[in-house]
Amino acid sequence: MQRAPHCLSGQRTSPRRSGGGTHVSGTLVNEALAIVALTQSLRSHMPTDLYITRGDLPDIGDPIAELQSQLRKYPQVRVEGSPSRVLVRALDAKGFEVGFEVDKDRCTVFCDGWHEEFSNRDEATACFSMALSQECRLKVWRRAGIAYRWELQKRDADEWKRVSTRSRLLFPLWARLEIVYLQNSLLEAA
Repeated sequence: MQRAPHCLSGQRTSPRRSGGGTHVSGTLVNEALAIVALTQSLRSHMPTDLYITRGDLPDIGDPIAELQSQLRKYPQVRVEGSPSRVLVRALDAKGFEVGFEVDKDRCTVFCDGWHEEFSNRDEATACFSMALSQECRLKVWRRAGIAYRWELQKRDADEWKRVSTRSRLLFPLWARLEIVYLQNSLLEAA
């Protein structure tokens, strides 16, 4: 007969120390074996179609690899990457860095200090491409040379429309305000 695990029986067991090594009591080993047996027993009685293996997951492709492949068409672009992130460096002081990061089911687009999280990969990719084109610009507030507010703007006919704004809470309030507009021209209009 198998005993209930100590977490269910209310008993506590702990490793015993002797001579510099740690020895696990026989009770603890028996309880661990009982947990393994119980888990296997439960699995054998559950329908197998509830389990999803890696091979069953839908193939959604690798957005980082796709973006890096697209960016290779532009030899002037300086790209840094990892399996979960791609970063495009600004060509000059008039532009800004643009990043794309994948984390589980979320994608985040970075434009200098501005960022936006997307649950839809296509929307994130469109935002990334737009940020690299002349259809987008970044309005940056600085004090004492420190950027503290970023507003992503999109061209709409002959005027610029705000997409969204991100800010830092701490900045040198006493310093003179400087507003600059940064714009990339790496890609043709997205």
